Amino acid sequence: MTSKIKVNILADGGDNSIITSDGAGSFTASSSLASSVQSVGALQNTPYFYTSNSSDLTPTNNTNVKVPFNTLILGSASDYNTSTYRFTPLTAGKYFIVNQLRFSYSSGYGKLNSAVLFFNGSQDVTSVTEMNYNYDSQVYATVSAIYDFNGSSDYVEAYTYIRQSSSGASVITGSRFYGFKLIGA
Repeated sequence: MTSKIKVNILADGGDNSIITSDGAGSFTASSSLASSVQSVGALQNTPYFYTSNSSDLTPTNNTNVKVPFNTLILGSASDYNTSTYRFTPLTAGKYFIVNQLRFSYSSGYGKLNSAVLFFNGSQDVTSVTEMNYNYDSQVYATVSAIYDFNGSSDYVEAYTYIRQSSSGASVITGSRFYGFKLIGA
């Protein structure tokens, strides 16, 4: 047995329309409901950013190096700076952040590739991929974390750390750095 409640208008106790239906499966929220939902940040993963690097990076061996994610592909606000490569959201909350790097090697053994996230200028989390082959190859390293931003001064940056026994390492164009505010967290 199936039960149904059919209404064209959902109203509050003062007979103010909250949601209306056109009878064909589409509904419209009242402006006060939409405003209320937006004001508490519900149903929005904003702010968000999605960036890429526009050229290969040859990092210094055995050193944390900031990756120049200078191309903003998507963004909901001006919270990502393409000059400092830093995400500083002006909306407080918890955010999911990802640093995804693609590495290329032309020679050498003992390759350790790391994607690193720095929070407020300090190294926080690292993901390590190690290769022990001696031929041209590519490998990915990805790290992700959830951060609680204060909405004014907290920031996150993407770094890489490479250890190799010989030269030839690059962070390839098209690597990604992105993040978004979590709903309900």
